[in-house]
Amino acid sequence: MLAGAALPIAFVVPDLGYPLRLLVVLPVLWRFRRHYAPLLRAGPDPLAGLAGLGVGLGWIATRPAAADGALDAALAGLGAGLLGLWIAARLVGTVLVAPLVEELFFRGYVLARIDRGGASRLVAVAVSTLLFALPHGRWLAAGLAGLVFAGLAIGRGLAPAIQAHVAANLTIALFALARGDWGAI
Repeated sequence: MLAGAALPIAFVVPDLGYPLRLLVVLPVLWRFRRHYAPLLRAGPDPLAGLAGLGVGLGWIATRPAAADGALDAALAGLGAGLLGLWIAARLVGTVLVAPLVEELFFRGYVLARIDRGGASRLVAVAVSTLLFALPHGRWLAAGLAGLVFAGLAIGRGLAPAIQAHVAANLTIALFALARGDWGAI
């Protein structure tokens, strides 16, 4: 998240620097892998997959009209090799890295830290959902996604929340890839 906050300083089109996020985040994930590795070994949860598909389709259906085209223009200026690298980084980051990092933080830490049962559970869901929605720009859609992920985390565990987030982002990424519409992510 901090890496993403720094990109507007270095790039006129911040999303163009997306691969740099991975260069910052991947070593940190690798360093702490033993803490979350058991979550990645959980078997697939079909309900989580369906929930994620619903979140992804909802994100696509409610996306705003086309952006200003700055990202498209910047990507068009890259050579084929750099464009391929950017697309690969964007897909890996969107589908694998972001769901893991965001769920570990928003549900695995924030929600779990506040939730003591009873009324505190509602506060935990509200706070973790609000904090999740803020950096996503599309607050309402992200807030609804955060509620789905929080519900899964509470009812089924953190692994299904991660799986749902992966499914949602995979749905969105496939849409973006098929249409060449990287602003959809």
